[in-house]
Amino acid sequence: MYYFLSMLAVSDLGLSLSSLPTMLRIFVFNATGISPNACFAQEFFIHGFTDMESSVLLIMSFDRFLAIRNPLRYSSILTSARVAKMGLVFLIKSMLLVLPFPFTLKRLTYCKKSLLSHSYCLHQDVMKLACSDNTVNFFYGFFVALCMMSDSVFIAVSYVYIQAGRLWLKRLRRQPHTPKVAGSNPRARQTTM
Repeated sequence: MYYFLSMLAVSDLGLSLSSLPTMLRIFVFNATGISPNACFAQEFFIHGFTDMESSVLLIMSFDRFLAIRNPLRYSSILTSARVAKMGLVFLIKSMLLVLPFPFTLKRLTYCKKSLLSHSYCLHQDVMKLACSDNTVNFFYGFFVALCMMSDSVFIAVSYVYIQAGRLWLKRLRRQPHTPKVAGSNPRARQTTM
């Protein structure tokens, strides 16, 4: 569990640090403009760390499901090496998922001034500044949003399974555990009467 919390802390820290330079420039120097390359880089890191955070929350929900459903095998299933591998796989997935963003945005021509509506660059804001056709960016952005939403759906499904597991354990605790030896033996019933 501590590994997952540290992964979540790293993704939150990366998300904060990727938007910090732009926020400082806006609040200290009142400069709302940004160069396109800096905006593309910031967008890559913001979306990458956001997807990483969503993936870590998905892993954490799987961890809780496994701890409730299989408490005796939990430590043998989720070893430190396996947790590190899962974190690395989801980090690579998050970065590869948003890697095309800067390249697809770089090929567009922009005719509007690059002023930020937020304190950081968002894919939607950058697409609005473009004069050329951005249907590829629109559909790829939609695909990335669906992938991030699938993490949320899997988290919800995991918590449904966790609640079902809790109800199953509660039902097991309510059942009486009295031995029925006398009831199964016909001679024992005759002697008790």
